[in-house]
This record gives sequence, C-alpha cells and structure tokens, in this order.
Amino acid sequence: MSEKRKSVEGKLENDVSKDILELKGALTAITEFLRDITGPLKDIISIIQSYIAGDKLGKDIANFYRSLKESGLPDDIINDFVKRYYDERINIMKLLGKIFEYGRKVTPSTPEKEKEKARG
Repeated sequence: MSEKRKSVEGKLENDVSKDILELKGALTAITEFLRDITGPLKDIISIIQSYIAGDKLGKDIANFYRSLKESGLPDDIINDFVKRYYDERINIMKLLGKIFEYGRKVTPSTPEKEKEKARG
C-alpha cells in the first residue's frame, strides 16, 4: 500500500473518530436535556389534566365556595367570586384547546399523512 493511500486512510479514520465523538457529545447533551425537562413536563401535563377534568373542576369550585362561606362573606359576593372563578377556569380550558389545536396545525407533515389528506 502506498504511503499516500495510508495517509488518506489515516486521515479518514481520524475524521470519522472526530465525527463519532461530536455525535456522542451531542447525544449526551440531548439525553441530559430530556432528563432535565421530564419533571417539568409531567407537572405541566398534570396541571392541564386537572383543568380539563370536569369532576376536579366541580370539586375545586365547591371547595372555593366553602372557604368563602366559612370566611363569613355575604352570599352575593360569594356568588360573584364563584362565578368569576368558574369563568376563568373555563377560559383557561378554551385557551388550552386553542393551543393544542394550533400545535396540531404546525406539526410537520409526513408523506403518509399527505397521502391520507389527498385521498380525502
């Protein structure tokens, strides 16, 4: 084997080794990032689920009403606060729905999905 060919092969091996190390570093960083966001993502999902769950909403409103009643506020103020609390929770649910709908619209399409759309 010629010296020139050995030199080229050696350089290729060196380049491949560098690429492998770069890829390993990138994958390690991605793994750490995913590990770091797992907890917060679970918390966000839990919050969203609690806002969406109807029975939870009913219990939250009942607890809110009970705490206002126990504090001795007049009924008209309690009813106003409870109505506002309910309206805000419903608005948040609507907003979450819009966010998820927007997320579906910007999700990259795959060739399979494009074929399904074309078929109707």
